[in-house]
Amino acid sequence: MSDPSATKSASASAAALRGYRLTLNGRRYALGLFWQVTNLTSARAIRAEAIRFASKLPENHPFVCVKQDGVPQYAVGHEKGDYASNLLSAAETLFQNIPADSSFLGAWRVEDKFWSCIIKAGAIYPNGDGVWESEQEAHAIIQQNALTDDWNQIIAPDHWNIPNAKDVPLDSFFKKPGHSRLTPTKGGNKIYILAAAAICAIALYGAQRYIGQDIPIVIPETFNQPVAPKEVVQPAWKYLPKSAAVHKACMKNIRDFYKAFLKIPGWIGIHVVCDLRERKITADWNRSTGTASIFRKYAERLFPGEKINFGPAGQTASLSRSWTPEKNDIGETPPELSSEDIEIKLWSLRQRTQINLSINRSELDNRIIAPPPGTIAKKGRGIMFTVSTQVAPEKVFYPLYRMGGSVVYVIRFDHQNKSWTMEGFIHAKDAG
Repeated sequence: MSDPSATKSASASAAALRGYRLTLNGRRYALGLFWQVTNLTSARAIRAEAIRFASKLPENHPFVCVKQDGVPQYAVGHEKGDYASNLLSAAETLFQNIPADSSFLGAWRVEDKFWSCIIKAGAIYPNGDGVWESEQEAHAIIQQNALTDDWNQIIAPDHWNIPNAKDVPLDSFFKKPGHSRLTPTKGGNKIYILAAAAICAIALYGAQRYIGQDIPIVIPETFNQPVAPKEVVQPAWKYLPKSAAVHKACMKNIRDFYKAFLKIPGWIGIHVVCDLRERKITADWNRSTGTASIFRKYAERLFPGEKINFGPAGQTASLSRSWTPEKNDIGETPPELSSEDIEIKLWSLRQRTQINLSINRSELDNRIIAPPPGTIAKKGRGIMFTVSTQVAPEKVFYPLYRMGGSVVYVIRFDHQNKSWTMEGFIHAKDAG
């Protein structure tokens, strides 16, 4: 039987409720959302990614919200969460009311339930926005995290006896409203569909006007053309890059860029992201006292030929390089476990290592694989996971690499808090 935390839904635990609506000081808040980190920055792009993510979950999540401050994130809300459009996110509101880059762990009684919130290094933990039916469940979450990590601030009821915790009312942290509000996924899709329909209508009208000008239309000769060979359908796992090879290449590039974090005066290194989906490695900086010309001078010296980009007003900068797995790094490692067994194994790893882990049943992102010409890959199905840790990634990630049908496709190093994040996928044996 699987651990209650390893469920099909996006919830952190089977004991956690699907969500909750709370009214506090005249404002309405959504509690119990499921949060994800994104590399995108614009609200429109983040929302689109949130809608795509929600559509891949096995259960309906009809609401999303966007967080742009700190680490960019989005959250999805379950259909059973008593949610509605325009509700403020309670977790994002709390984020706005604590010092930047705080490590915050807290829990409060909200009406007849309990709410826990975990925020660190500018991000809300994926399972850090939880609603609990019983006090024992909420107490266990706070106690476990309090003992396994360092926190600037811990809020909990006095009688829980959590070391270094203070009992502070929730409304003390809700002095100003947050910026993230729930929006329905379907409403957003309608807008995009209408826009696409309008573009198509304009294009058709233009084509009709163009053809009506007596311009000759050339119809190519189609006789005696060779018949295209029939495409071959293969399982997606046959074209998964080997996780160990991805890890080795990513770590080499991350270390290369990390050296530059310490060598460009007046610029502060933020993070390095190795993303197999985009086939590139990107490092980002924020300007402190430096200038764009200083950044360019040092970057061209350290990384000649690499692509340099500057953000608005020269306040941010990035370096990026392309990377594609070698042919020998594409391995045929057949899946070994069912979806349920993968969930059990991942949750067992979490219990042993105390890493921050979120999992979902999902389809494989086809950008990860590259089938040869004339081949169609079946839809890969299995478990998508996100792991966050502040220990050396080799100590945590290698057990995942040994699982058949697994691939890691994002490795991210955050310089500010010296933390690592990995996103990956494990193809299920029972998924074809």
